[in-house]
Amino acid sequence: MYPAGNGDAFIINSDGTNLLIDAGYASTFNDHIKSDLEYLASVGESLDLLITTHVDADHISGVIRFLSSNGHSNQPNIIPIKEIWHNSLRSISASEPGKLTADEEGALNAICLRGHPSTEDELNSGVSEISARQGSTLAKLIYEGGYKWNESDGTRSISLDNVSHKTLSDGEVRVIAPRKERLEALMRWWEKEVQTLRCSRMEASGGVIDDAFELMCAHLSNENSTAPILLSSATAKNLEEAYLPDKSKTNGSSIATVIELNGKRLLMLADALAEDVVTALRELQKNGHSLIFDVVKISHHCYRRCKNDPLTSI
Repeated sequence: MYPAGNGDAFIINSDGTNLLIDAGYASTFNDHIKSDLEYLASVGESLDLLITTHVDADHISGVIRFLSSNGHSNQPNIIPIKEIWHNSLRSISASEPGKLTADEEGALNAICLRGHPSTEDELNSGVSEISARQGSTLAKLIYEGGYKWNESDGTRSISLDNVSHKTLSDGEVRVIAPRKERLEALMRWWEKEVQTLRCSRMEASGGVIDDAFELMCAHLSNENSTAPILLSSATAKNLEEAYLPDKSKTNGSSIATVIELNGKRLLMLADALAEDVVTALRELQKNGHSLIFDVVKISHHCYRRCKNDPLTSI
């Protein structure tokens, strides 16, 4: 588990099987993850699977920095990657783009010029902003790098209704989220947003459309942030009373998995919605799967604030 600010970054390995799940911020990759990947490559190992759970900056920025540095899959600069899971517009949409009008292309380029959201973590670390102007949307890097993407070329989605299982030499990865309807909700939001810019046919993917989709979703995650709920310590409250459902469409698209390697079982929830996780786990239990896990990575992040102390993640 890597220092990722308020984000996620994990390498899971077992008997030569190596998984990278998210990579925090660019500084997380530069300062911590890169050297470990270089070591794995030096002893002849590779990444069997890189999972980018969703497009929030605290999950995706380090992956973008990684692939920017790794170069083409045929001659990787850091480590070979056998497959990448990432849901982009290319993965959700099955239609091909028509010819864009000059106004549509201008509107999409304007979205791309915003780049990825600036984050306090990035600014404090001195790492320059990751921007689409550097050709660094994740979808573009995967496609131009020639990586195996969602079992093929990225035109299939990682979801319960599509690609939902991967067998490894000493175990498996089983997808429990997202459901197809969560990806469709994200698609409907995208279509509605670009229609306000007088763009049509944006259910298609390709080139600047893919870049604009990723970057607009990345900014959506910031806009959807929810203020903390203040709870009184004077009266007892159960968890149900304190709970507020997450309505973020980007979080709803999170790839959550059950990973089993060499007899160890991990439940990796990214920022998946609680309701989707509960439904999926009940379905697994009904089909005879154990719900006993060695590790559970809960959705989102917990914090405590101590008197006179900075905010500390727990």
